[in-house]
This record gives sequence, C-alpha cells and structure tokens, in this order.
Amino acid sequence: MQMPPEPAADARNSVNAQAKDTFDAPGTSCRRLAIIQRMTLLEITFELQSPLSLQQLNRLGEFANTYGLRKFSVDEQKNHLTFEYDASRLRETQIANVLAHAGIAVTRRVN
Repeated sequence: MQMPPEPAADARNSVNAQAKDTFDAPGTSCRRLAIIQRMTLLEITFELQSPLSLQQLNRLGEFANTYGLRKFSVDEQKNHLTFEYDASRLRETQIANVLAHAGIAVTRRVN
C-alpha cells in the first residue's frame, strides 16, 4: 500500500498550532492531524467585599478545574481576586456566577 505524500512543510507550520499522531496497525497507516485553536486570553479583577475564608479558597480550588480558566490569584494587600481565562471557552458572567455560588461577595470589577 502506497502512502499519500506528506503535507507541505508550510501547511504543517500554519498559524494554528498543530499536533500529529501516527497510528500503525499491521499493514496500514493512519495519520491524524489535530488543530489546536488559538486562545483569547482575558484577565478580570474583582475587589472583594471581605478577605477570603479558607472555605471560600477551597471552593475556588474546585473552580480551578473549569475548562477555560487558566489561573487565578488573590492579592491580599489590595483585597483583589484576579482570573485569567480563555474567552472563547468561558464568559465573564460564568465567573461571576461561580463567585456567587461559592459565597464570595465582590464590591466591583476593577478592570
């Protein structure tokens, strides 16, 4: 069985990041090309009404596994909570809903 020609090098190195896996079964070959879309990273900061309790931090830790959330940080000096997230996967309103569900009161959005 003759293999199809490899894609051109410039096609493999296009704007989108690409990953290629090769699976070989006896007498066959199958190539899969996965396209990884670009992320639209945004950062949002909230001013907290009060410092976070240990229980609230634990609830945020559960939220950390949410698809699209890259990271979050707490600035205890300024009493701010900042999230970095992929806007193509997660919306600002979803972050606000999670904060409300976790019992974390915010006074305003800083940025």
